[in-house]
Amino acid sequence: MKKLFVWVMACAAMCLTGCNGFKSQKVELTDDVYSFTALSENKDTLSGVCRLDGSEIIAPQAGVKFSIDRDHRRVLIAIPNDGSTRTYYTLTGKPITNAPIRNFKAPNESYDQLVFIGNTPTGQYVIYFPEGEETIVTAAQFIDAKSATLGYQTDEGFVLRSLKSDAATYTVKDKGACFITAEGAEPKVVVPQKKTAVIYSLSGDKEKSIPILKFNQALKKAPAAKTVGTLRCYNLKKPL
Repeated sequence: MKKLFVWVMACAAMCLTGCNGFKSQKVELTDDVYSFTALSENKDTLSGVCRLDGSEIIAPQAGVKFSIDRDHRRVLIAIPNDGSTRTYYTLTGKPITNAPIRNFKAPNESYDQLVFIGNTPTGQYVIYFPEGEETIVTAAQFIDAKSATLGYQTDEGFVLRSLKSDAATYTVKDKGACFITAEGAEPKVVVPQKKTAVIYSLSGDKEKSIPILKFNQALKKAPAAKTVGTLRCYNLKKPL
């Protein structure tokens, strides 16, 4: 009852409980976030989003209704009444990107770092981290489920980002560098040189160097490389 009373008192100025026969409808999206309907000056029904205390998150709009991603409740969704492309917002009401996004969802696997990935009509990918409200738009991306590693292309290089709690990140700038995974081992970045191959962790720490001949032999025994953007990815039979 206290929760309802706070809602009614805080949102009275927004006409949430009706005027001229109009009765607003509210839907709880999270414990503190609600969608609501309002009436325009032309008596059109609008839909918006606000907090329990009545503070506005997304101003009322015509032609849409607001929802939230069901599994995680971290992304607000404006669903057009005409069935056109949806618009996605952060929980603070900012558009995740100005470009239309399709197939926008979190991977099925459970990672420590929650991430949403979708694609645009122009062939780019949109990556969104709700923690920190970080958005990345890229031409190439992948997720290695076994090592819980997200990779994406940027102007500075190819970024490898752990989706584990450590959130280790490595930006691959060397053109010949490879992303290496192996059963029972943490993922590595290997930078081949003339006589040696230098092995780095995703945190950027140099771990060791091995003879380039040994590295090349390991690649020959591995399945063919998968190339994503500027990065070659190998899954080795055993750790280096």
